[in-house]
Amino acid sequence: MPPRFRTAVLNPSAKSGQFSIKNPVILQQRTNMREVSTSLQAYEILRNEINPHAEELWVIALDSQMNLVLKEMLFRGTVDFCMIHPRDIFRCLVQANASSFILAHNHPSQNVLPSEQDLILTRRIHQLAQMFEIPLNDHLVVCENNYFSMADHGYFKKWRKTRTVRSLTV
Repeated sequence: MPPRFRTAVLNPSAKSGQFSIKNPVILQQRTNMREVSTSLQAYEILRNEINPHAEELWVIALDSQMNLVLKEMLFRGTVDFCMIHPRDIFRCLVQANASSFILAHNHPSQNVLPSEQDLILTRRIHQLAQMFEIPLNDHLVVCENNYFSMADHGYFKKWRKTRTVRSLTV
């Protein structure tokens, strides 16, 4: 069971049928909770994890307080390609009971600018995240000494506006 779950016994109170928590039992308590609310914090978590010689895609799953729930490499490719399937990303997020997430991948070429394929994939995952109601907070392109944040550069705001216009015209 994920560590952030708590159980409590709910008993009807004598007043107006409301419920109150009686004797809450903490099943497991996380230590070293780490907040990840900025792109720099996400970069710091991953910069020493990512292999500089092959493309990798990592997911950072967050709870509702923006604390790290899971950090995991989901895909590893070659020097210039990584095969990614969204279903595996969302399977991981659902199993971790994530409230939101950040994606990160590297470019072994050390060019931090996202490719056209990076933008297409990120937009698709952003749309799926809205359907799953697990928001994609950011997608980072990570290199050894630098990173590029799609959220910081306004891509997610632009995509939200596009989606809103479509839903109004349909």
